[in-house]
Amino acid sequence: MSAHTPGPWASDDIGNMDDIYRYIVADLTTQGADFVVAKFDLPNPIYAAKRQQVEANARLIAAAPDLLAALQALVAELDGPGKPYSSDSYAPPHFIETAKAAIAKATIRRATLPFGGAEHGEAK
Repeated sequence: MSAHTPGPWASDDIGNMDDIYRYIVADLTTQGADFVVAKFDLPNPIYAAKRQQVEANARLIAAAPDLLAALQALVAELDGPGKPYSSDSYAPPHFIETAKAAIAKATIRRATLPFGGAEHGEAK
């Protein structure tokens, strides 16, 4: 599986004057340009609650590379032999397991969606 587009990502309208799309943009200025990671249709402004939900989803997706890196750093610091996450650890085991599951969800390609029959986290 190939790696995701490197962060940071941002939620932006890219100067779209009609404000009908929200973009997730990767800042690749060191490589010469920005890169559109995703594009969302924004509901008509008269549907304010739905529009706010779409914009909140876009912000969450834009934060994904940072959230993944933070979880990977925490697991690397806490998990494994000689690390604080051990039988006498102050870190509850479910915290580390939940973090590992989220990392797997972001990094392992699935054969089908979890509710479509494949085991959650199963690699293709």
